[in-house]
Amino acid sequence: MNCPKCGKPARKIKGAYRFRESGLGNVFLEGAETYKCPCGEEVVRIPRMAALLDKIGEAIVNKPGPLTGPEIRYLRKNAQLSSQAFAGYLQQTPETLSRWENGRRAPGRDTDLLVRLTYAALKGYGNSDRILKALTELSGRLKKKVSITLRPKGREGFEYAYT
Repeated sequence: MNCPKCGKPARKIKGAYRFRESGLGNVFLEGAETYKCPCGEEVVRIPRMAALLDKIGEAIVNKPGPLTGPEIRYLRKNAQLSSQAFAGYLQQTPETLSRWENGRRAPGRDTDLLVRLTYAALKGYGNSDRILKALTELSGRLKKKVSITLRPKGREGFEYAYT
């Protein structure tokens, strides 16, 4: 492959590639084909980009521990929602969502789980009608302490319950 910048032949390197383009600092692609040119240009070939982006979203939803601001932003953008629309699903203001996404404030545990559940419903994991119905029922109780539990489950990614 020739460098798109200078036209010289680029050297193929196979290995782990830090996928900064995802907006996340902790995503690495194993076995990525990277082409490096002496001029400093680097080109990466990523097949099936849409599937990769969805798989990253699934990994974020199922990860242990609280979501980070960039992960919340990633889920919103991968669901192709504006901050106003995503904040509406979460019954929050766009300003609050912005604070979460920029790391100035962290959502509580219940809201963290609601972000995951909302993304899963929007992406059609499992039975999306059932998930959206659960969100509607839950929205009336958001001011109370609501516990939502996500458990990994095969290809569907997770199962959930709330009290």
